[in-house]
Amino acid sequence: MLGLQCGEFGLMVAGSMTQVVADKCEPLLRAFQDQGGAVVRIDGYLDNETFDRALESVDVTVIAHSNEGASGILGRSLAVGVLPIVAGPPGLKRYIRNFPASLTAPLSIEGIREALLKVKSILPAQPIEVSGADDFFEQLIAR
Repeated sequence: MLGLQCGEFGLMVAGSMTQVVADKCEPLLRAFQDQGGAVVRIDGYLDNETFDRALESVDVTVIAHSNEGASGILGRSLAVGVLPIVAGPPGLKRYIRNFPASLTAPLSIEGIREALLKVKSILPAQPIEVSGADDFFEQLIAR
């Protein structure tokens, strides 16, 4: 996020993190704020309701994984209508192939930065209606 037009972007940092990670993030978050970016922090464990409300308050999520496998944040982002940027292995990117209101990016700082800059041209994502666990699987995984 550093180096972007920060007046157009904000950053939410939510959930638990170790003190080592928090110490590494703090100077970067301060630098982002110094550039004009807004930072919202929600520390600690997020129950399902708080997690969903946090997701609903943002325009885009960045899912950056180095390993294969499903992502709960990706599924929940799609379910509440938040545009995901997916960076990482091909398997993770396959999950969104049927969702045009999403972006993929190389798993790199520059790749994610370019995807964030494209966000403005993407129509807002639409929530996916699911009626239960089986329907969730069908809508988000089985496509």
